[in-house]
Amino acid sequence: PPRFGEVFLLQIGRRYCEPTELIVAHPHLNWFELTIVTKGSGSILTNGVEKHVSSGDIYLSFPCDIHEIRADTNERLEYDFFSFFCESND
Repeated sequence: PPRFGEVFLLQIGRRYCEPTELIVAHPHLNWFELTIVTKGSGSILTNGVEKHVSSGDIYLSFPCDIHEIRADTNERLEYDFFSFFCESND
């Protein structure tokens, strides 16, 4: 993966979820992920714990988390994501 100082970029992207769309539960191995909600609202479930998110929220997923993302019933959810790991454990 590309290296930026002590940070290695695994993936970066943008997602548009239609109302009620579900990104099924998936594991993160040894990396972090930022989910930046740019429009709309929904929920992120991490290890069985649900957190409502909306435009302007930034959600941090930790290594070994299992999460899913759900758009709200009547609103499209748009978000950017950035997955990375660090060279140093600190």
